[in-house]
Amino acid sequence: MTIRDVISRFETTPFLFVGSGLTRRYLGLPNWEGLLDHFAHEVKNSRHSLLEYKISTGLSLNSDPDVMLPKVAELIEHDYNLKWIRNPGIRHINGEALSSKDSPFRYELAQYIMSISKVNENYADEIKLLRKVSEKSISGYITTNYDMFLENLLPGYKCYIGQKDILFEPVQGIAEIYKIHGSIARPESIVITETDYDEFNRKKGYLSAKLLTIFVEYPIIFIGYSMSDKDIDNIIKWIVGSLDRDQVQVFQERFIFINYDEDAAEPRVETFFYPLKGNHEYVTMTAITLADFSLLYRELGCKERKLPVRLLRRFKSELYDFVVDKDSAAKSKVAMPDDRHISEDDLILKIARADKPSSD
Repeated sequence: MTIRDVISRFETTPFLFVGSGLTRRYLGLPNWEGLLDHFAHEVKNSRHSLLEYKISTGLSLNSDPDVMLPKVAELIEHDYNLKWIRNPGIRHINGEALSSKDSPFRYELAQYIMSISKVNENYADEIKLLRKVSEKSISGYITTNYDMFLENLLPGYKCYIGQKDILFEPVQGIAEIYKIHGSIARPESIVITETDYDEFNRKKGYLSAKLLTIFVEYPIIFIGYSMSDKDIDNIIKWIVGSLDRDQVQVFQERFIFINYDEDAAEPRVETFFYPLKGNHEYVTMTAITLADFSLLYRELGCKERKLPVRLLRRFKSELYDFVVDKDSAAKSKVAMPDDRHISEDDLILKIARADKPSSD
């Protein structure tokens, strides 16, 4: 089986579920542990700063990083905030810009990620291709990343930050980016400490329902994650637990994992067994292993919607506004879908009776 064989099974264009591996590749950003190591060093100024914090959690050093690191982040945030207040020398942002409720750690973390986000020119062609296929061949993005890579790459997409945005703003399910663990654009939204994760899990009911809706309607391609990632593991187990056996079979064909292997001379498409309960129950899924992501993007480009997804979202959004608000006025002008001479803000969708056309 080839990548094209996998994509050809899709009934519609997919959602991409993006993990930190993608922005480590394209922006050179550190992983979660590397990020915490930087701030641990700023607090303790020791070669073994992060190790000291790991020991302070009281957990075994062999503990699951997904259990260990939120506890480490909690300790670092507390110590960093105290040092930031007492020692202006470690400040990289204007303290007067923060309120008494803001965490300096989160704002400094956002500033740090922003300052080191530099596009790796070795992957410039891959990035350009991803931008191109996102116009018609990708329905949307879900990500646990904090950085601004996707927003900068796809200015025509609507971005929702955290569960609050998804809960209180109308979402259309197309040409949208769901940043479920927050964003550096809104530092207070970042999910990184044990308390954050407890709060996230306590309130995740609506988010889980929204994700299930997306997973029912679209194929999902996981990229930038490992197969053992706890966030993905929780989502898959939750979804499978919500479905009957026949529905699970459909999902098995829709869930695709992308594995990066720098030594992969040719892409490999394989079936693998994903463990559910104590390794005694499995679902089968598809894994694509490759070194060059452009091979995937080119195949995705072979499955296109007839109109750009950003335009479809605009039409869907305005139709929604028209239905819920009798005084709303459409804002989209008629134009060829790919007409670059007309701004998206100048496009208008007019809704009228077919037997009474208007000359407007």
